[in-house]
Amino acid sequence: MVIVVGPRTRENSELAAKTAIKRYFLKNKKKKLDFKDIKIKKELKGRPIFSLRKHLKIDTSRFSLSISHTDRYTIADVTSRGRLGVDIEMIKKFPAIVYKSFLTNNERKWIEARSRSKRYLYTTLFWSLKEACLKALGEGLRIHPSKIEVKNSGRHFYLSNQTSEVAQLWYNINYRHDYVITKVVLKEER
Repeated sequence: MVIVVGPRTRENSELAAKTAIKRYFLKNKKKKLDFKDIKIKKELKGRPIFSLRKHLKIDTSRFSLSISHTDRYTIADVTSRGRLGVDIEMIKKFPAIVYKSFLTNNERKWIEARSRSKRYLYTTLFWSLKEACLKALGEGLRIHPSKIEVKNSGRHFYLSNQTSEVAQLWYNINYRHDYVITKVVLKEER
C-alpha cells in the first residue's frame, strides 16, 4: 500500500497507483517497472485498472487495483489474490441523517455503547470498511452501505454481506493524523 501526501489530484492518484504497482511487481514478480510503462485507466463503472506497455505477456486483468482519497492523502494498493478495495477517511463526526442511514441497527447499538470519545472513530472506521468492501465488489456507492454489516467478534471486526466471501480485512487507525485506512480483499468468483 502506498500513501501520497498532497492535494486530491489525478497526478497524485496516478503516482500512488503506479508506485503501488511498481512495488508489487518488484517484490512479488522480481520485475522492475518504469512509471512510463504503466498506464492507469478506468472501467465503465469507474474501477481503476492498469496495463503494462513493455510487458504485454502479463495479463493485468488478473490484478485488482484500488485507489482512495481524502483531503490530504491518496492511497493505492494492488493484489492478485482477489478483488481489492481500499479506503482512507479522516476521523470525523457524520451528520445524524448520514450516520443513521448507512449504519445498521446492530452497528449503531455497538457504537453507541462505546465511550463518547470513541464514537467518531468507530463510525468513521465502519464507513471506511463498508466503502472498501463496496469498491472490492466493483460497485462503489451504487450499493447502499447499510447492505454491508460490520460485526465485532470481541477482538476483531469482520464484514457480513450476502454477495462475496471476505478473504482479508485490514485496517489501521492513525491517531497522530486522525485518519483510518481500510483494505478489503474478496475471494475471486471462479
